[in-house]
Amino acid sequence: MRLMRKISALALVAVFVLAFFVACNGEKKNAENKEPKAPAYTEGLVFVADSEGCFVSGYTGDTADVVIPDEYGGYKVVRIDGSAFAGKNHITSVTLGDNVKKVGAAAFAGCENLKTVDLGASLEELGSAAFFGCSALEEVTLSAGVKTIGIDCFAGCEGLEKIIYSGNQSLWSHVRLGANNEFIEEKLSLSDGGNFVKIIAQGECNANITWRVGNDGVLIVTGEGHIPDYTFDKIPWREYNQQILGIVVEDGIDVIGKNAFLGCINARTASIAESVRLIDNAAFSRCSSLEEIVLPSRLRRLGDDVFLGCEGLKVVAIPDSVTAMGSGVFMDCTALESVKLSSAITEVGRWSFANCPSLKEIDLSGVTVVGSNAFFRCEGLNKVIFSGATAEIGDNAFLGCPRFTKVGTIPATAVIGTGNNGLR
Repeated sequence: MRLMRKISALALVAVFVLAFFVACNGEKKNAENKEPKAPAYTEGLVFVADSEGCFVSGYTGDTADVVIPDEYGGYKVVRIDGSAFAGKNHITSVTLGDNVKKVGAAAFAGCENLKTVDLGASLEELGSAAFFGCSALEEVTLSAGVKTIGIDCFAGCEGLEKIIYSGNQSLWSHVRLGANNEFIEEKLSLSDGGNFVKIIAQGECNANITWRVGNDGVLIVTGEGHIPDYTFDKIPWREYNQQILGIVVEDGIDVIGKNAFLGCINARTASIAESVRLIDNAAFSRCSSLEEIVLPSRLRRLGDDVFLGCEGLKVVAIPDSVTAMGSGVFMDCTALESVKLSSAITEVGRWSFANCPSLKEIDLSGVTVVGSNAFFRCEGLNKVIFSGATAEIGDNAFLGCPRFTKVGTIPATAVIGTGNNGLR
């Protein structure tokens, strides 16, 4: 019995010993197979602490791919000192930590084999000649927070093909570019895949409203309040009228002043923000290429001659919020085929649709007054709808409309001017 107990005890010990060796051997194999953990930053960086955190003052390492950490020794790494990496030709890529706000003057100057640079999430300033002479540099990533790019920052970077900017068009417009950096915008692309538009002209309408024209031909007016009234010679973007291909009035504008976009002869589209309540006299007059416009749903009034001479305009829907429209609003819109009037409009002004030969039909069922010459020479007009609400039709309102047919009734009490044969 004792012998059996000894044998059992020895067997148990053997099992434990075997398990121990197996475990140790397994750990040894795992340790042998495990890849060494990459350092959080590149060895050889020289750090110096100061009142702001710490900065990189130099580099003594031989690693080609340099990684600058977010922190070192409990300090945030906030900048790269001037000339810190200058002439380090073995470097091929640089990634900055997300606390770096400044890259000093000539920090990477003469790094002839440097190809890619990621400047982190917090960078605000690139010093003068920061990447001067980095002839192999192909791609740079800039954060949305960058505010200043110094003189000659990328001068001599003949291989630079792309600068990826993580901000938007509006933020970029506030970046201060030092001399000899004009080519940057030709290389710039937005990180969301959108195309960057280079600003070719910009200015102010007043203290609250600014404007800009991009190399895509789009005029953008932004801010709050009224776009002022202008005479033609004082329109701030008049010099670029022939280059303007589209017009955008952004949210916050409530009035488009007189003559604002007069003579933008190549503008094909116009986008008007919902905040606009009034489009004043001749605002889009003689925009002869204008093909499409969507009027805001809270618009209240259209002034005189707003779309006069917009020869490309084909379809217009005037929202029911509009209670008044002036005279000559769509005069000489020769391609205009279809118009939906606001249900709140009770008066169609003088010459409103004069010389619109492509207009085929008009519903005047809610209109009480049709001004003189309102549909003069609308030669294609073949159907006019009345509802019995008509009180007055001015002289020659339908003169030169040989094809039109009246639908509905005009009260016997209505005053009908001369030159309107066939309306009774």
